[in-house]
Parts: sequence; structure tokens; C-alpha cells
Amino acid sequence: GLKCRIVDFHQPTGPSGTHPRLFEWVKRYYASGNEGAHLPQKVFWTHKPPIYLQHQGHSRTVIGLEERMDGSLCLLIFDPGCMAHEMNKLLSRDATSFNLKIIRRFLGSLKYKQYQTVVVEGILSSEEKNVCKQASKVLVAEKIP
Repeated sequence: GLKCRIVDFHQPTGPSGTHPRLFEWVKRYYASGNEGAHLPQKVFWTHKPPIYLQHQGHSRTVIGLEERMDGSLCLLIFDPGCMAHEMNKLLSRDATSFNLKIIRRFLGSLKYKQYQTVVVEGILSSEEKNVCKQASKVLVAEKIP
């Protein structure tokens, strides 16, 4: 079994229904315990698994975060709703920032009222697995705010 953490962002925390606390949470997730290498141009490589981002009727995979020169944050997201030929452009050696546009999501682009993240934190030991089986079949989520 997998050790997972569920975090609910059950209401917007910014103006115009935006979710700045979600973006800050993603930033902290990727920055915490950063055991990865520091590469040029402020890129951090990490072994952390992606974040599963869910909203009513859809799931996406957050593979990273970009902090812009002005301090704004941008989630890097694989979306199964994106056309395959568009995603294939990312595989080319000459991927441009225009190509990256399909995976960038800025604060104003997440318009749903509620979001939920699921993060894999490790593998359950046999003992932890038994405790989980005995405890409950109900999932518990951390709520922000």
C-alpha cells in the first residue's frame, strides 16, 4: 500500500475566486526537503513524485512549479484533456516557451471553487498497513483554509 496525503482546498483564498494558498502549498511541497540538484537558471530537480490535482469531474498531474521573475507562480501540469499532438511538441529537443504554454497554469486559470491534492509520501510498512486496515475505510483530508 501507499502512504498518501490528501489536502482539500475547499474554497478560494484569493480575489476573483483564485487559489493562491494552493499555489503556495505546491511551492512548499517541491521546496521542502529538497534533496535534488540545483541546476542553472534556478531549476531544482527532485525525486518527489508528482501531485495529483483533482476538481469536480477531472484530475490532472502537477509535475512542477515555475516562479516567474515577478514572483508569480505557475503550476506545470499534465492534463489528460490535452491533445496528444500538442503534448508531443514537448518531446522535441527544441521545445520553446510557446510549447510550454500547454502545461503552464497561472493563478487565474484555476477557476473551480474546490480543489483537492493527493500526494504519495511513501510505501506503507506491513505494520502500518495493518493499522490502516483496522482503523477505518474513510479517507481523511487536511483542509485549507
